[in-house]
Amino acid sequence: MKNIFFLAALLLLYSCDKRDDFYGGVNITPVIEVKKSNSNTSFTSVFNDSVKTMYPTYDMDIQLKDEENLSLTATSNVPADKIALYGTSKISLALDTAKATLGVHAITLLTKDSYEKEGKAIANLTLFTNLKPVADVYVDKVGVNDPYEYTLNASGSYDRDKKYGGKIIEYQYTIGTYEVKSPLDKINYIFPSPGNYWVHVTVKDNNDEWSITKTIYVAIN
Repeated sequence: MKNIFFLAALLLLYSCDKRDDFYGGVNITPVIEVKKSNSNTSFTSVFNDSVKTMYPTYDMDIQLKDEENLSLTATSNVPADKIALYGTSKISLALDTAKATLGVHAITLLTKDSYEKEGKAIANLTLFTNLKPVADVYVDKVGVNDPYEYTLNASGSYDRDKKYGGKIIEYQYTIGTYEVKSPLDKINYIFPSPGNYWVHVTVKDNNDEWSITKTIYVAIN
C-alpha cells in the first residue's frame, strides 16, 4: 500500500513539473509601451520627444500587456535625473535642468513576469534650451480718427518653440523717437505727416528673450 501512495506522489510531482514546463513554453513575453501623458500620441516601445528646459518634469503613461502581475523598473542614463513610478500606469522624470544637462536623456523601462521573460521600452527625451521668437510686422491704413492713422500689425510674429510651451508676451514698437511696449500684437499709430518712415518691431517670449528686430520701410501719404 505504501508503494502505491509513493508512486501516486511521484506521478503528481511529475505532472506538476510537466504543467510548469508547458506553461513556460507557451508563455508570451510581456509588452511595455509608453507615451506622453495628456497627449494624442500612440503607445510605443520606442518613444522620442523633446523637452524645454523651463519644464523640468516630464510625465509619461505606461501600458502593460500581459496576463500576469508584473514587476516594473526604470533607469536613466543621466544619474542626476530622478524617476518616479506610479504603479504600472505612469512614470515621471525630473530632469536636472539646473545643471543644464542638455542632449538626450534615455530612460529604459523593464518589466518581467514570473517566468523571467522581460519586456523593454525606451524613451529618448532631448532636452533643449529656449529658441528665440521671430518678429514680423506690416501696416494697414485706418484713417478714422486722422488721415494718417495706421495699424501696426505684428500678429505674424511667432515663438519657434510654441509646441513646447513657448509664447510671445510682449511687443515693442518703434517709429523714430516714438517707442511703446505692449502685450498687444496690434496697435494704432498716427503718423505726424506724409513721408517715408522706418517701423521697427521686436517681440519677447515667456523665457524673457527678445527676438531680432524686424524693420520695414513704409510710405505714408
